[in-house]
Amino acid sequence: MQTDSKIDILQHIPVGFIRTDHNCKILKINPKAKTYLSIDENDSLQGQRLTDYIDNMQVLNRLYSFVKNGWKNISIQDIKIEDKFLNIEGRVIGDSYIINITDNTITSQALDRATQSLLIGQENEKRRISREIHDGIGQAISTVRLHLDFLNSKIETNELKADISRISHMISDIASDLRSLSHDLMPSTLVDFGLITAVTTLIRRVNQSQSIYVHFENDLSDKDIEYNYALNIYRIIQELINNSIKHAECKEIKIRLKIIDKLIVLEVSDDGKGSSKSEKSNGIGLYNIKNRLASLNGELKITTAKHKGFKALIKIPFIRLKPDTQP
Repeated sequence: MQTDSKIDILQHIPVGFIRTDHNCKILKINPKAKTYLSIDENDSLQGQRLTDYIDNMQVLNRLYSFVKNGWKNISIQDIKIEDKFLNIEGRVIGDSYIINITDNTITSQALDRATQSLLIGQENEKRRISREIHDGIGQAISTVRLHLDFLNSKIETNELKADISRISHMISDIASDLRSLSHDLMPSTLVDFGLITAVTTLIRRVNQSQSIYVHFENDLSDKDIEYNYALNIYRIIQELINNSIKHAECKEIKIRLKIIDKLIVLEVSDDGKGSSKSEKSNGIGLYNIKNRLASLNGELKITTAKHKGFKALIKIPFIRLKPDTQP
């Protein structure tokens, strides 16, 4: 009676439950686990290998690695299977291996919404600061320069004229730096024209340094991409270029932006020093890119190795739509 009660509980608990032996053969699996792993509820899996019924490569690789290494505890957080985000926990109990699967979709979606709100807030703040620099500090510096030029025209001493001229040049350099800062915070070309013009302008500025050359290939137009997508893609490109400049010790960066099978495909690569597997997932820049892609339902694949450069391949569902009004 007690056994029947336990079996009945397993059939109805809101958690996926799987018990296997150490050869990964299924001893028990409840309906919820079948649902989570997209297995037909009518399939009788008793004695079958669990790995034969899992299509998700990340889950499969983790299971294979733990079978190979003598069954250790596993923990996979927020793995996406179909339209759900699942947490998968496994542990050894006696001569069996127990796997619990829980649905974390609501929490993950709430986190995605919070992240997207944070990104929107950051962009709004950047836009505000950019306008303050342009309309406030920028205008004030221009006024100071006008007064200096007027003063310089009234002075007859050559030495004093030279001093004021040097001050004027210093103010011009400060104004140029402020314009660059304002552009980095919120490029006016992105708002006024669109993604392709903004990226082209960004690359032209980088190439002016003559220390790194950036190639840009694309088959999109400014009118193709809705503003929110364009802004996030621009920030991703900006972040990847900055990473290559700061860390890669590269001479060349290649950017390709195209449409393939209703996806925006972005590829950014450099010929720099590359990095090891353990290093490639670190860094705030990469974290920010992943957050932006999460808000666009995009995916990121990084390929890199020591002395073999770096490549980021990004795929984003494509919407050929641009509203008449922009933020």
